[in-house]
Amino acid sequence: MQTRSGCGVRYSVESDSLRAIRLNVTNSGNGTANLTWNATHNPLIPTSYSFYNVYKEYPLGTWNLLDTTSKLFYVDSITVCEEFINYRIEIEDSSGCTSVSSVDGDIFKDVIAPVLTVLDTVSVDPITGAVTVSWNINGSGDAIGYNIYLQNIGGSYDSIGTSAPATSLSFTNLLSNATFASETYSITAFDSCGNESALGVDHHTLYATANLDKCLGAIIVNWNDYINMQSGVGSYEIYVSENGGAYSLLATVGGNETVFAHDSLTRLSDYCYYIKAVSNDNLRSASSNETCEIADILVEPEFSYISVATVQNPSLIHVEALVDTAADIAYYKLLRSPYVNGPWDTVGYNIITNNPLITFDDISATPEETGYYYIVEAINVCGNPIYYSQKVRTIFATAVANVNYTNTVNWTDYLGFDAGVESYNIYRNINGPWAFLANVPNGTNFYTDDVTNTINLDGTFKYRVEAIEDLGNQYGFKEQSMSNETPAIQNPVVFVPNAFTPNGFNPYFKPTVIFVDQSTYVFHIYDRWGELIFETNNVLDAWDGEFKGEPAPQGVYVYMIKVSGANGKEVVKKGPVTLLR
Repeated sequence: MQTRSGCGVRYSVESDSLRAIRLNVTNSGNGTANLTWNATHNPLIPTSYSFYNVYKEYPLGTWNLLDTTSKLFYVDSITVCEEFINYRIEIEDSSGCTSVSSVDGDIFKDVIAPVLTVLDTVSVDPITGAVTVSWNINGSGDAIGYNIYLQNIGGSYDSIGTSAPATSLSFTNLLSNATFASETYSITAFDSCGNESALGVDHHTLYATANLDKCLGAIIVNWNDYINMQSGVGSYEIYVSENGGAYSLLATVGGNETVFAHDSLTRLSDYCYYIKAVSNDNLRSASSNETCEIADILVEPEFSYISVATVQNPSLIHVEALVDTAADIAYYKLLRSPYVNGPWDTVGYNIITNNPLITFDDISATPEETGYYYIVEAINVCGNPIYYSQKVRTIFATAVANVNYTNTVNWTDYLGFDAGVESYNIYRNINGPWAFLANVPNGTNFYTDDVTNTINLDGTFKYRVEAIEDLGNQYGFKEQSMSNETPAIQNPVVFVPNAFTPNGFNPYFKPTVIFVDQSTYVFHIYDRWGELIFETNNVLDAWDGEFKGEPAPQGVYVYMIKVSGANGKEVVKKGPVTLLR
């Protein structure tokens, strides 16, 4: 373009040319309108704005600004069911001018379904069993409602309800069977043209079960993983109600856990549980069904009491115990150790009966060597040890023979009487029946026995100590416990005179022996030439000073005495004896 002046003889420089905007609208048939147009100038002139305004005529006669773009094309998603829609393009200039395109349009139909809807949670009401399905609002602007689907046993999906408008974000399935099994839910969105989205990502309800493990004494609660929760499952909360009381939080476990053992139960209480899955961001949660179980746990013993452990003979210790017959016990074990803290050996079994008094005979014990600790261990019907009696310890007695013709008996305390020890009885045996010797108070652990009145015996003494229980046993017992037998053997003693007078005050020559085994006795007399002139094996025999029926002459003779004690110690004495006439 040029301007002319100066009477038509002067022309200006040619100006830049501008093109009218021609709009082309193409219907692709897939629910979109494809718009293309040309620029007014390439590049745009300096005074032109750089963005094009896209206008849409809908409804008829009403133009609305659809969008702004710097490109020369635009794709509009159709949200109407079937309408003729016109479009136009405008671009403004800083001079105040506006370039407007041609108008173009076509009949368009919405065939695009809404985008997938994201489920938020599916949560079971533990009390009613109803399932509430929640979701996020659909991202498509033309969605007007939602269809809720439940997966059936064959794996396909059944529609169970519709929720509208699009801002309605939950649905409650009152006919749910989530009390009996986990259910799988999905959701679609639909628009006003009947276009329905594909199914969204499945969510599965939490399904919890509770089962009693009698052997563990616990109720085991199991549940399935809650999958596809937004931000993931951060934790599971276990809630419990006892005997119909209010629910309270029992425990919280990690998001990877699906089992919890509830112990410390009250027997025969009715426990109900439900599980709550909590997201990592703590913004959402989903609950399970309610599941219940009666805590019919094993009955544990309320007591197990060893009434007495007593030595009956050198190879037998007898143990008696009082047990709780109401407990769920299969059998009892008798444990033994020479040490207070073990290790423990099993030395007896007793299968439970209705008799609360049980006995054990420990035939592998050696009570002559040591005292023993005993415990009765209760084994339940699951084979697990669950209860122990108190510890008891037998009396271990020892005795020593002293040189002053006394024996000292020592013993350890009896341990285990509920009422404690009142006193101890000491018994003695001298080659015959046992006889009571003395009674000493508790706290005394020795006794000295004067045996000078028993010098005609072989020197063998046996002792036993008996513990007498005090009054006040809570179980009604007043027992006695006997110790092992312990010997004290005096050494043999031989006294020999050095002279005798056959017809005088001391007419016989006879040694005196005490604490000896008389069967080992040998007594010889020899003259000065070494001839044997008298011999005997009887401790009562004496030499009367004769040899072959004739009086032996006065003088010095030699004797030899040999004898052993009951402890095997041999005494041999030789020496002179003077015969005086």
